[in-house]
Amino acid sequence: MGKIAQKSRLSARVVKALGIFGSIQLITMICSVVRTKLVAVWIGTAGVGIISLYNATLDLIKFLASLDINQCAVPEIAKASAAEKPAATYLVKRVSFVFGTVGSVATLIASPFLSKLTFGSYDYTWGFALLSPTVFCAVLSNSLTAILQGLDRLKELAKAGLYGSLCATVAAIPMFYFMRCAAIVPVLIAYQLAAMIFLLVPHLEKSAVVPGRAELRRALGSYLRLGAGLTLGVATGMAADYLLRVYINSCASIETVGIFQAGATIIKSYVGILFTAICMEYFPRLSATIRRRRITSVVVSHEIAMSLWILMPVVVIFIAADRLIVNLLYSQSFMPVIPLIGIAIASTFFRAVSWCLSLVIVARGDSVRYILTEAVSGASLLVLGIAGWHFGGMAGIGAAIVGQFVVHALVTFLVCRRCYSLELSKSLPALLLMALAVWGAAVGLKLWLGWWAPLVALLPWLIPITVKRLKIR
Repeated sequence: MGKIAQKSRLSARVVKALGIFGSIQLITMICSVVRTKLVAVWIGTAGVGIISLYNATLDLIKFLASLDINQCAVPEIAKASAAEKPAATYLVKRVSFVFGTVGSVATLIASPFLSKLTFGSYDYTWGFALLSPTVFCAVLSNSLTAILQGLDRLKELAKAGLYGSLCATVAAIPMFYFMRCAAIVPVLIAYQLAAMIFLLVPHLEKSAVVPGRAELRRALGSYLRLGAGLTLGVATGMAADYLLRVYINSCASIETVGIFQAGATIIKSYVGILFTAICMEYFPRLSATIRRRRITSVVVSHEIAMSLWILMPVVVIFIAADRLIVNLLYSQSFMPVIPLIGIAIASTFFRAVSWCLSLVIVARGDSVRYILTEAVSGASLLVLGIAGWHFGGMAGIGAAIVGQFVVHALVTFLVCRRCYSLELSKSLPALLLMALAVWGAAVGLKLWLGWWAPLVALLPWLIPITVKRLKIR
């Protein structure tokens, strides 16, 4: 009964987090759908390709500049006592201010190089120069998000994301309508600025605790050491994704990059909303119990199982409605991405496993092993992606994405098992096989009978089982 009660409490926390973030992020997703649809209609695949390359480059820079301060800060704040939390949050803000300023200046100086490397010419130098302040906004936003997450102020965090997304959408619509491709840079600036402003609102109260310069230097050194390791790890994956886009652009066209970006956004971003919602509650809780092996094993096993159950109906819906989703989010010119979506959606199951396990490594502050796992994942994406593009086009890249997360799941599992003695539930392999069987059945039914078949044959029994598994006892 003890384990059942514990799992019920865990389920209650997860469902609560999903309730808070799921409903608000649904509105956020609708805003994103509106922006994406308008971009696809008004500036076409070439415009989406330009945005993709801008974002891929700047996301890498923003991450390098932040030194993954959000991942470093959440465990520190979550583990701190009530008396220590004000000082911890103040130090995170100050450190992020330093990191963000350095990143913005570096981006401004390197803008000609970034234009030549990304687009093959210097025509986009001013675009990168104008976007350099967004690096500061992003670093500060990441730190403010980490603080709210570590303090368990999830409602405020969700509302900030909602208001920022609404404002960015309202600003983007007239700019794209009147300016078309010329609106790309202003919209990217407006989006990042809106996100930062609404995240600042919950932090407007003045801190009663102001640590001295010695504490700031120690915090800066600590975040530099730990953050550099985590940043290097994730940067390898981001760099691999960036190089794959540049490679596709050189082999095909910027329109093809835009189509690839559409598939990557659907698979990683829209489905990833579930991971984001669960992570907001999971990571602080995991960080608080990370040194207790048995409790950590229960928490991680439960989180993987919950994620897989939630994903199964979602995957069926995405497979059945892939053409409707692409039409809704983009346009008919993006239909070549369908083979990628159909195959790559299976990667979400392995992503759930690797995501839960990789956060164990982060929570323990083990930057060396984190670098190893992320480097292997990034290398597998680049190698498999290039091979997949040559042998199978968009379908080949979809298979490469699945292969990447299979490799990542295996590597993170081996690290957690051998280095931290983490013991996952013995029922998880069977659950993972069931999830893959659901994906295979959905694909087969769609090809054999039509798009409606997976919905009719699978959802009527899958949804009740999922609801039962998520039900709080």
